[in-house]
Amino acid sequence: MRISIVTVCLNSVRTIERTIISVISQDYDDVEYIVIDGGSTDGTVDIIKKYEQYISCWISEKDDGIYDAMNKGIDRATGDVIAFLNSDDWYEENIFGEIARRYEDLELQVLCGDIYFHRNNGVVRSHISKDDIEQEIRYCMGYHHSAMFVRKHLFNQFGKFDTQYRIVADYDWLLRVYDGHVYIAAADRVFTNFSYGGISSRYEMQNRHLQERKNASLSALDKNTELKEDEKQKWREKIETKCIEDGYSYKFAMILDAISTDTNKQMLANVKKAFTRDRYAVFGCGVCFRELKKILGKADVKIVQLWDNDRNKWGTVIDGIVVGKPEEMSLDQDMVIIASTVYEKEIETQLMDKGFQKNQHYLPYSEVIKKIVDAVDAGYGI
Repeated sequence: MRISIVTVCLNSVRTIERTIISVISQDYDDVEYIVIDGGSTDGTVDIIKKYEQYISCWISEKDDGIYDAMNKGIDRATGDVIAFLNSDDWYEENIFGEIARRYEDLELQVLCGDIYFHRNNGVVRSHISKDDIEQEIRYCMGYHHSAMFVRKHLFNQFGKFDTQYRIVADYDWLLRVYDGHVYIAAADRVFTNFSYGGISSRYEMQNRHLQERKNASLSALDKNTELKEDEKQKWREKIETKCIEDGYSYKFAMILDAISTDTNKQMLANVKKAFTRDRYAVFGCGVCFRELKKILGKADVKIVQLWDNDRNKWGTVIDGIVVGKPEEMSLDQDMVIIASTVYEKEIETQLMDKGFQKNQHYLPYSEVIKKIVDAVDAGYGI
C-alpha cells in the first residue's frame, strides 16, 4: 500500500527541513512525498532541492492559498492513502508502518492519531476521544488535520477542499465525509507534532477562523437531509454558543502566550485593566490556578489566600500560601476567583450555599477569561 504525504509551504526555511526529514526517515518504503511550494523566496526551495532525491514530486509556483496548494497535491498523489503535513510540523518516528498495517483492514477509510502540541518550550498531548467528537463535530473539528490519513478515493467521492474557506476547508471537507457516513477511526497513538504559529493560531486571525468555522458548520447542517428541523435548530443554537465560548478560550490562550514573553506591551497594559483590585483569593490549585497566577503576576495583583476541595492539598504551601479548607471561608475575605473550568459550576454552587454572591464575593473563571479578553480587545476594565 502506498502512502502519499503532501507538504505545502511558503517561505518556511526555518522549519521545513525538520518536516522533510520526519517523512523520509520513516520505517516504511512505499511512500510518495509531494511538496507544493507557493513560490518561496527565502531559501525554502534550496532545502527542497537538498532532499530532491527523496521527494517524488515538487513544484514551486504561486497558488491561491493553503487549500489550493493542497488540492494540487491531491491531483498529483497516486497513493492509496493520503495525508497532509504542514511545513512547521513533523511526524513521530516510525509510524507509517503501523498506519499501513491498520489499513490492511479494507473497511478502514479514515484514521486519525493524537498530536503533541509544542508551545513556549512545553509539550502537551492532545488525545482524540471518539465519544467527545461524536458530540462536538457539528461545531468544531475535533480531529487533528495533520494527524489524519485518508483513502484517496474519498476526494473523488466527496470532492477536494473548498477554497472559499481560507482557514477551515479541512473541517468543511470532514463534515461532508461525516455526513456521508464514512467511519472515522481514532488511533490511541501520537502521529504528529504540531507547533503553534500557523494561520489558525494567530490572535488576529481568530475572528475570521471562528466565522469560517461557524459558516461551515451551518452549511453542512443545512445540507443534511436526515436530521429533523427541530434537531437542526438545536444544533444551530449550540453552534452559535460554542463559537462565542471558543472565541474567548482561543484568545485567552494567545494572551497568555503574549504576556509570558512580554512581546506585546500594549496587550499587557490592557490585561492589567481587567483587574481593579490589588489582591484576590483563589479557589483551586490546578492548571487554571497556574494560568491565573501568570496573569495576576503580570498585572501586579497578589493572591493572598488559596482554597481547594482536594483534602490532600489542605495545609500544603504553594507560593508561600497555605491551602485552606473551604469550610473556613467567610464573606468578609477577599474576592474569590474560581480557578477551575471542569468544576466551575460545582464550586459556584458550593460558594452560593455559603452565602457568597457572584460579582460581590466571587468570580467564575469563565467570566474572568471574558473580562480579560474584552479588556484586551476593547481596552476597558472591570
